[in-house]
Amino acid sequence: MASRNHDPAMDKRLQRKAKAELHEEHVEAHLESFRRTVQSMKHIRFPCETDSLMPFLRQAKFVQSAAVARLDNFSTLRLSETQGIPKWFTYPPMEDPVVSHYLRDGVMFELGRTDEDVLMLLFRMPAWHLKYIGRKSIMRMVFMDLDRIILDPATQIAGCGIIFDMSGATHQKLVTGSTANDLKMEVKIIQDGYPLRLKHVVFYNEPSILDTLYKMLEGWISDKMRKRFIRVHKHISRAFEAIPGLERIMPPEYGGRGESVDVLIDRHQKAFEEFYSGPYPWDRIELHESLRPDSAKHYMRHYHPAVVNLGNSSRVDYDQ
Repeated sequence: MASRNHDPAMDKRLQRKAKAELHEEHVEAHLESFRRTVQSMKHIRFPCETDSLMPFLRQAKFVQSAAVARLDNFSTLRLSETQGIPKWFTYPPMEDPVVSHYLRDGVMFELGRTDEDVLMLLFRMPAWHLKYIGRKSIMRMVFMDLDRIILDPATQIAGCGIIFDMSGATHQKLVTGSTANDLKMEVKIIQDGYPLRLKHVVFYNEPSILDTLYKMLEGWISDKMRKRFIRVHKHISRAFEAIPGLERIMPPEYGGRGESVDVLIDRHQKAFEEFYSGPYPWDRIELHESLRPDSAKHYMRHYHPAVVNLGNSSRVDYDQ
């Protein structure tokens, strides 16, 4: 895989942002030091190409100890049977109907970049049909997309955001088939695992059940993450006011001036299929818990047990 991080044509604005916000200087020296540290880890075997390491350095603002912790968490959550959920990262083949429905129906796709270069995603609850994609399968598909997105240099620098169109969201879609621990792990993976600079989380047309779910999640969500939340109810214009440039990239179907949903779905499908047409770095990670040193046992923050009842004691698991 050719390096995408040292492209001389990278937008000058992003270069200035990287230097000002991420302290991105002396990159080669940082990379070499980080690479040596990662290669010396006994319990993890990690791809050490530049493209695989830069997401962690940038997310950590080039603080090596923070980058090491994030890389360790990223690997542990994917591969550890005790600390992670490996089955969520066992992805379906591209010819699987789940993949086809996710892509063709446009459950989640990129909108474009805001005035601050933040990559915005749109997750459409109405496009997710449980009879085709189960509750846990939808997380696998989202993680497949995030695995791709975190390799993009512009997104590493400027960050990303997501809009949840909650129209028609039901208890079945949000929690049925999931335990409180499942929801906790979803938060942990996004918050402590992926090297993401998450800038905005917008909830649009959210149902009343989201209030109950939010009460559970808020105990696990950091203050920093909580400040990223924007709840606009039925007024998407509030999101346009809060995020400069969002209206420009939002589809006309959502009151914006961007390209149509169909065009965006098609573009996302092509990018997704191209990425997964060949090998990618994250499937080369290896984890050996028996070799983990004491110094690497406390990277993940503690998440207390849930205090809100999900109300799904007679749960139905829609995954095949």
